Parts: sequence; structure tokens; C-alpha cells
Amino acid sequence: MFLFFLVLSGVFLSFCFFFFYVFFEGGFVFDLFFFTFCGLDFSFSFVFDFLSLGFGGCVSLISSVVFFYRLFYMEGTVDFRRFLWLVFLFVVSMFFLVFSGNFFTTMIGWDGLGLTSFCLVVFYNNRVRLDSGLITVFSNRVGDVFFLLSFFLFLESGQ
Repeated sequence: MFLFFLVLSGVFLSFCFFFFYVFFEGGFVFDLFFFTFCGLDFSFSFVFDFLSLGFGGCVSLISSVVFFYRLFYMEGTVDFRRFLWLVFLFVVSMFFLVFSGNFFTTMIGWDGLGLTSFCLVVFYNNRVRLDSGLITVFSNRVGDVFFLLSFFLFLESGQ
């Protein structure tokens, strides 16, 4: 338990220092290039500015409460570690979505959220959860269509 609070306080302090750096410098972009295919660059691009750090702070606060609450909620459950990894992957996907700086990174975060949402919904294996999980998958595919449509409309309008 002490280790959890130590790690959480370290993450909080590093986030505060990072926020002050962005405050004085105005933000920056971190770009990790992978490859080029048919003239398209595939890279992870992350934007750290006031807006993304504000949303990242909200995600960090809510996820830290969820990680703390799971100690009591999941106590005695056999699949405790699986639940922990699923929530962790959900939070990482949310950070990908919040700090994304290009289309590729945004879609990785969006699809990661869809996949981990399905896994979290069907965590308890029964028929009702599977039906709810399938509704989650289908609604996420509808969101994918509108996501792609909005990106293509922005591309065509030149913004």
C-alpha cells in the first residue's frame, strides 16, 4: 500500500514539473517515427500543451481513484491481476487519445479504448455481460465511422 502511494506521489510530482515546463515554454510535440508507406508517415505524435495537460490531469485523477477503489472492490477476486491490467490498458489508451498529435496515434488510442472497454464489460463471464459487450463493440464501430468521416471532412476542407 505504501508503494502505491509512493508511486502515485512520484507521478503527481513529475506531472506538476512537466506542467510548469509547459506553462513557461508554451508546449511541445514529441514525434516517434516508424515508417513511410505510400507517401504516408506512420509515427506516434504526442502534443503536450495546456489543453492536453488539463485533460490528462483529469484522466490521471479519475484513474488514480479507480486504482485505489479497486483494492476494496476486487478484494478476494480470482482475476484481480487481469482486472488491474485491463484498467491500466484502458488508462494508457485514454492517454494516447488525449495526447495524440496525428491521425495514426488518435486511432490507436480510440481502438485501444474500444478493445479494453469490451474486455472490461465482459470481465464477469456470463450471457448478459457478453450481450452488453457486443453492444459496446458495435457502438464503437459506429464511432469509428464518424471518426473517419470527420477526419476526411477536415482533410477535404484544408484545416
